[in-house]
Amino acid sequence: MNVISQLYRSVNLSEGVELLKTMGYTVCSATTDGDTLDNHNLRLDGDKIALVLGSEGQGIKQKILDVSDKVISIPMNSSADSLNVSQAGAILMHHFYSA
Repeated sequence: MNVISQLYRSVNLSEGVELLKTMGYTVCSATTDGDTLDNHNLRLDGDKIALVLGSEGQGIKQKILDVSDKVISIPMNSSADSLNVSQAGAILMHHFYSA
C-alpha cells in the first residue's frame, strides 16, 4: 500500500479546513460524542481525509465542528471518558490506514 501523509499548518483553522475541503479532502473532526468509527466507511486508499484533533482540555471549537464533513469518535469502554490526543490520533490513523 502506498500512503502519502501530508501535514498542513494554518494560523486560522476555519480557513484551513475550508481550503482542505476545496482540495477534495473529507474533514473528520474527532470528539468524544461524535458518530462512532463503525458507522463510517472511510478509507485512506483513494479517499483524502483530513483529521482534526482538539486539545485535551477544550477539544475542538463548535465553529470547526460545524464546517467538518464528519464528526467521529472512538468506541470506548464505559469506564473511560476519553483518551489523550496522541493515543486518539494513533487509533484513528490506524483505523483509516487499515480500513
